[in-house]
Amino acid sequence: MADKWVECSQSKPSLGLYNYKVRIESKTIQGLSRNTSGLTYSSSTNTLFLVINRKPAVAEISTGGDLIRVISLDGATDPEGIAHVSDSLFIVSDEAGNVVHWVNIYDDERGAQIVSTHKLRLGFGNIHNLGLEGAAWDSYSSELLLANEKLPRAVLTLAHVKPLDQIQDSEVYEWNTNQWFGFLGNDISSISVHEKTGNLYLLSEESSILAEYSRSGQILGVLPLWAGYSGLSKTVPQPEGVTIGRDGTVFIVSEPNIFYSFNAN
Repeated sequence: MADKWVECSQSKPSLGLYNYKVRIESKTIQGLSRNTSGLTYSSSTNTLFLVINRKPAVAEISTGGDLIRVISLDGATDPEGIAHVSDSLFIVSDEAGNVVHWVNIYDDERGAQIVSTHKLRLGFGNIHNLGLEGAAWDSYSSELLLANEKLPRAVLTLAHVKPLDQIQDSEVYEWNTNQWFGFLGNDISSISVHEKTGNLYLLSEESSILAEYSRSGQILGVLPLWAGYSGLSKTVPQPEGVTIGRDGTVFIVSEPNIFYSFNAN
């Protein structure tokens, strides 16, 4: 089945995940021990930021997977997703109670500043450990995208969001794929936006697969994270975060503290 999905249409603007191979495989992020989740690329620093949900914190790492610093995140409960907005400003999704935080993370500081917190009424119940799992920011359209992990698997778009403003429930609508079988993968553990194309990247932890979608909902590419595929010698054990670098590099973090990067072959 994997070969069928990997051979996707190449006529759409796309990274071409079918041609990606692992460059850094299964690298332990020294200095972190567990609970790595979520991932975002900051064009302001050319570094990556991930969240740790117990004890709530943010870690900054290099694009080579080396720890730069750990930043406390006082005021968060169960952070699972993070998205860079601009400069020092980030959005963090908190699985406990469908909450999102505007957060400032300044250079060389060891503590992040939660500027404001917003609880969303999403139209479905919050199930423990199956709620808001991923966050992504589309700077072109000023959209915040959130991934609900399971029951239901859902991608939620908050339109016309102004940084640091109150987030209104009325802005939330659901984005979906136009494929008859729905999303690839049994869950959604992370979401990312490729700035140059606007395409969405959905990561499944349970199925160990990354899928690329156009905004119209068409599947454009698939990156299997299984042993023997994508140059991997072993299956990525628990992929929890994905982001795209400025050069198209795909970065993935897996619990407990494992780093991967993929490039076009």
